[in-house]
Formats: sequence, structure tokens, C-alpha cells
Amino acid sequence: MTSDFDVKRYWETSWGPACPFHADVLNVELRDWDIEAGTVTLHMPYRACFDNSGVAEEAVVHGGVLASFVDVCTGFALAIKTEGKGGVTVNLQVDCLAPVRRTALTGTARTVKCGRKIGV
Repeated sequence: MTSDFDVKRYWETSWGPACPFHADVLNVELRDWDIEAGTVTLHMPYRACFDNSGVAEEAVVHGGVLASFVDVCTGFALAIKTEGKGGVTVNLQVDCLAPVRRTALTGTARTVKCGRKIGV
């Protein structure tokens, strides 16, 4: 691995503002990273369109939004660990233990292992 990999530039040109889904739908922001550890911290502000109900008192953030945010976090963690090589999501399981009610989210993801074809 080289030490001149520019994470901020890579985010801006390939993942964040450059990707309409990440920028325009989820509005995900890069907060922190560690290339060596393969970790990233991303932030997703709450948007009313994330609600799964039109009744404010009952509304929780839709599980698909949560899964998408997890996918972006884990994908970018792998992408910086591999200095831009990244990969595609092979499997994604999200178990929600409690509802997320109308709040911004911050997620930190860590690359555990990089194989030749699959990263975890």
C-alpha cells in the first residue's frame, strides 16, 4: 500500500458527490477515516422522505434506507483499505434491534479482512 492515496479526493470523485444515490438521496458525508485500519466514519442526516409512514408519531426510518447506509459505509471502508480497488457487495444482512426514529445517523465501518476476491 502506498501512503499517497487521497481518501478525500476519492470520496469526492467516486463515492460521495459523484454518486447521485449517495449524494442526492442519502446525502452521506465523509467524516473520518484511517487507511491502515481500513475504517471510515460516515454521517447521514435525517430526511422526512426516509420515513416509512405518513403519520409522524408512527414514523421510523425505512429499513431499506438503513441497509443502504450500511452498504455505503462498509463498501467505502473496503475501498480505502484496497486504495480504490474495492469490490461489490456479495451479501448484506442488517438486523435492526430497535426502530430508528427521525434522527441523523453516524456509522463507522471497519475492514476485517481483504482476500484476493472478497473483503469482509
